[in-house]
Amino acid sequence: MSSIGGVTAFPTVGLYHASKWGLEGLSQSLAAEVAGFGIKVTIVEPGGFATDWSGLSAKRATPMAVYDDARAAIQEIRTKSVRGDPSATGPAILKVVDARDPPLRILFGSEGLRIRGERTNGPARRRILPWSKEDVKNLRSFARAKLSQPQAAKKLGRSRGAVAQKAMKLKIMFRSVRRRAR
Repeated sequence: MSSIGGVTAFPTVGLYHASKWGLEGLSQSLAAEVAGFGIKVTIVEPGGFATDWSGLSAKRATPMAVYDDARAAIQEIRTKSVRGDPSATGPAILKVVDARDPPLRILFGSEGLRIRGERTNGPARRRILPWSKEDVKNLRSFARAKLSQPQAAKKLGRSRGAVAQKAMKLKIMFRSVRRRAR
């Protein structure tokens, strides 16, 4: 379970973000490693929810006065945000678990999309949709055209990890990208 904090960052919660970014990298790597065995990995990236995440249950260090303005700005943003309903998300996650071809990443909550600065018809929506037959056809044609995986990912509007996972599953080979010595 990651969060919107695994794809963007906010002031005053750097250690939280470090853990979520690490989890994202580990999960994406794991997905590529186990795809050949038919094992699927999905990184759940929810936005803010109506829980006590930053309330009384949170353990904090003694506040430093120099951060008062930053904390006040963050609190103002939080009071204006639309929080997701945890009870509605559980059934949605179970649908992903039961999906035949679940996405590598799935973002929950409109607030997460807003935070990322994307609309539901923008790049984030493309990332969370299942692979269509047309997507797979395009993936194969990009490989035949000698594109690299990063180039194919860009054309498909998918993450590199999602393209790598799908290519491995379908045994599609892309040209390798050689880095120049500096």
